[in-house]
Order: sequence, then C-alpha cells, then structure tokens
Amino acid sequence: MRREPVFTYFTVIACSLIYFGSMFLSNNMWVEVYSDLAINPSNFSLGESFYTLFTYQFLHLNFQHLVSNMFALFSIGRAVESEIGSTKFGLSYLLAGVFSGLFHIMFNQGSDVMVIGASGAVFGALALLLLLMPFKFTSAMIIPMPGVVLGITMLVVEVSAILFSNDIWVAHDVHLYGFIAGGLAAFGIDYDRALRGLIISVIILIGLYYWAFFIEGIVI
Repeated sequence: MRREPVFTYFTVIACSLIYFGSMFLSNNMWVEVYSDLAINPSNFSLGESFYTLFTYQFLHLNFQHLVSNMFALFSIGRAVESEIGSTKFGLSYLLAGVFSGLFHIMFNQGSDVMVIGASGAVFGALALLLLLMPFKFTSAMIIPMPGVVLGITMLVVEVSAILFSNDIWVAHDVHLYGFIAGGLAAFGIDYDRALRGLIISVIILIGLYYWAFFIEGIVI
C-alpha cells in the first residue's frame, strides 16, 4: 500500500519557511539566530548544545543551498517514505542528520566553521533509496535514474571531494556520515532487503570500475 509522504512535505515546507522567514531579520539578528542554532564544533557541548544537532538540519545559507537540498529531499523522500512509511523514514532521516553532525564534531573539534543544512540527512535518505529500492527511479539529479545509479554516483562524488577538494566551506564529510547512518538504518528496517541492495550496488560498482579502467583505459 502506497503511503502519503507527509514527513517529506512537512520538512520541505518547514525548511523553506525558515529560510524565507530569516530574510526579514536584520543582519545582526540573522547572525545571532544562526549562531545559536548551527553546529559549531569548537564550542559544542553535548549537555548544552545537543539541540543544534537537530536545528542545523533546517537552516540554509542561501537560496541555492536551500533549493538543491529540498529538491533532492522532495524527489528521494517521496519515493522512500511512500514505501516504508512516515515514522520509519522520519526517524531515519533525522537520526542521519544527528549522527552526521555528531561525527563531524568528533573529527573537527578545533574547527570554528559553523555547519548548517539538510545535506547529511538527505544523504541518509539517499542510502535508504540505494539499499532498499535500488531500481526505483527518482529525478533528484534532474534526469530520472534508478536509486543504485544515483547513490553510487553521489557516493563517488563525495569521496572524491573529501580526498581532493580544498573547499573548507562545504562539509563533504557530513554527507558521507549521513550516508553511512542511512545505510545502517536501512539494515535496521529490513536486513534482507538492504543486504540485497548492497550486493547489487557492489556488483554494479565493480562493473563500472572494470569498464572505466580496463575497457576505456582511464588513467588518473
């Protein structure tokens, strides 16, 4: 039975309203509000700042940041939530955001660069799509493609960005942590189905690697 993706709609609307509402704040008030609600690894305290692990997921720096995250969530979230239900999807989504933020803090304790955005949680949703419904088509990348292709593509992009990118203003590690958390959630929701999705993903990844390096002869 297909379920209405209520959580996805709510989250897209909430993030959008918060962003557009923040446009009416003065610059000083905007900085103060975002500083209170964003993750700041250098002065994070689990006892005092734990709420920022949730609130940072609903904040976005600019319109492009908002649109890219919400478009991906709208596309992926509807596909996954309608399949597994709002409760499972909502908890998995939020926990992926929490754990991605928490691991970013653990490995960047000296950083004073604040982190905001739904990307970690969205990548958690992407992992759910990849493992639980690898052949489900979504338009998260504009061009409709199955979850296994989308998931592998984005995973390769993020790992490459972590290894080779010098852009300190994009927390690519948060995306990766969110993906891992979403993958673990997928196994918790349906172990057998997630295992099949993982096997399919590995087979396709090996096939792509073989094609790229042995047939096309790509050199890096």
